[in-house]
Order: sequence, then structure tokens, then C-alpha cells
Amino acid sequence: MADFAQKPAYEIARRLEVRGQQSYSWFILIAPPGEGEAGVEPFAEELEAFLGREPRVLDITGFLVDDLRSKLQDPPDDPVILLGFNERSGEFWSSIDVNRSGLERSGGIIFWLSAKGVSELCTYAPNVRSFVGGSIFVVGREGSEMSPEERRGRLRDLAAYFRMNDDEVIRLAEARKLPAEPEFVEWLVLLGRGDLV
Repeated sequence: MADFAQKPAYEIARRLEVRGQQSYSWFILIAPPGEGEAGVEPFAEELEAFLGREPRVLDITGFLVDDLRSKLQDPPDDPVILLGFNERSGEFWSSIDVNRSGLERSGGIIFWLSAKGVSELCTYAPNVRSFVGGSIFVVGREGSEMSPEERRGRLRDLAAYFRMNDDEVIRLAEARKLPAEPEFVEWLVLLGRGDLV
């Protein structure tokens, strides 16, 4: 049961329950490299099992911020998983940031993003990033949390590619000198230091 309790769907469902119906909760899920939106369906099914309510999966490709606001408010209380951010511009993220209060709703919002998408959100939508806080999870191949083996393997790959170790990445992030590359966002989240993103 302990392994089951570590899955992001469970974490999000638990947080939504603890925060209550009017919590205005926002989350970020980082899809595994190369996986994109493939894990959304199993994640949504798992979330439904815990919440007892089907989450709405909403592809925002081509939406303007007004379109997104309208869709999020109809209805305003269901959990929503947002997809389709991969090709969005910095201008779109800035518009979301400026209009953040118009997107607030009683139901939870889950941003399904690539590591690059999280990097862009942090760069162009700092108020949204602040609103999300520490509610950032990395998703494994099956739509649940990465297994410990997947996590260790990915951390090894990142360390080998960038010729850095975990401590160096954390030190650079704390000093605000870490390059603004998506892989470093993923690295920090995998280390449990999403607070430094």
C-alpha cells in the first residue's frame, strides 16, 4: 500500500480532499521525456478512482486565454487536466499569468507539461508558478509516479549528459545561477527540490 500512496494521482486526490471543495488547487505534472500526453488516460482513470469523480481532460491547443477561462468555468468545480501547452508561446503564458485570477475555480487544475513547458511557465508566468507552489510531480511511464528505478536512471542520465552531480545542481539553483534549460527543471523536481524551480 505504501508504493500506491506515492503515486501523483493519489497525492493530488488526497490534497484536493484535504483542501476541501473551494480550494482553488493547481498542480503541475511533468510527463516523461518523449512520452508527451500518452500517460494522461491512465492518470485520469486513477484520479477518478480516488476522487469518485471523472476528471475532465481539456486540450487547449489553439485556445485564447478567454477560451480557456470560459471552458474552465463550465462547470467550475470538476477536476480538470489541461493539455496542449507544448507549442504555446511565451506571450500565451504571460497572458495566463496576467489573467490568473480569471482562471481560478473551485475544482482543481492540473497542468500536464513537458519539462520545457515547466521551464516556460516559470519564465513567462511567475505568478502561476508561485500559485502552484510545491505541487509539482514527475510522471512515470504508466501515468503514475516514476518508480525509484526510473528516477535513479533519469538522474544518472542527466548527470552524465551535463557532467554535473546533484549537489552542484542544487547549489547553482540556490544561487540562482542554474541555466534555464528544461532538463534542469526536471532534475530539481526529481531531487524533490521543486521549490528551487
